[in-house]
Amino acid sequence: MGYIGMWVIFDEGHITNLAVHPDFRRRGIGALLLSELTAEARARGVSHLTLEVRQSNLGAQLLYAKHGFVTRGVRRHYYRDNNEDALIMWKSPL
Repeated sequence: MGYIGMWVIFDEGHITNLAVHPDFRRRGIGALLLSELTAEARARGVSHLTLEVRQSNLGAQLLYAKHGFVTRGVRRHYYRDNNEDALIMWKSPL
């Protein structure tokens, strides 16, 4: 159905992936994965979470915003498949 990944470096967590199979989207799975990852991050002493999201992925941006992430910057031409920009989002403190 879905998966999520995170790198932890000192007190910072970097969300590397969050994906839900198209047949299971809009059922709260992404929100559940994000909530569980946030709880695990706290348990590991993480105080800040960050991620990149495609500028065109408004659904993901809304999900992250609902979970307290805010846009703090842009990585130009971040995605190699189409040179799309990525928004850099942060949640701090946890």
